[in-house]
Amino acid sequence: MVIRYSNKHLIADFTVGSLYLLAGILGIIFGSDIFKYLFTALGILYLGSSFYKLKFQCLRIENQVLTYFVPGRKKRIDLRQITRIKKITDEITFLTPHKELNISTKLINKEDFPAFKEFLASLDLEPEKNSFSETAEKSAI
Repeated sequence: MVIRYSNKHLIADFTVGSLYLLAGILGIIFGSDIFKYLFTALGILYLGSSFYKLKFQCLRIENQVLTYFVPGRKKRIDLRQITRIKKITDEITFLTPHKELNISTKLINKEDFPAFKEFLASLDLEPEKNSFSETAEKSAI
């Protein structure tokens, strides 16, 4: 199962990277040292980040391992070791005895989020330890 980044997030990264790169190019043309190097580097970093996020989507779930792709590294957590799943406002926290993984729901594509919630509800956890289980949702209402 692959959960994609939200389109709004990808477009924002690409736009900011393009603007920084444009400012860097203008700095090269008009000779301002600060704009020349700083903005060019920031533009390249943002554009690289946006292309990384296009290639490696937000989350991948394979063989009971959840992989969260962050530019420059991967964060992995074994779903069999999860002891609790908490949802606080716009953040989902996965807890194991040795690790904690936080994922912002703002980064997840709105079309993929219902399937992800359904998957989390199906995990074998006690209802009070899983914010996405059906009984936990009913008791919150």
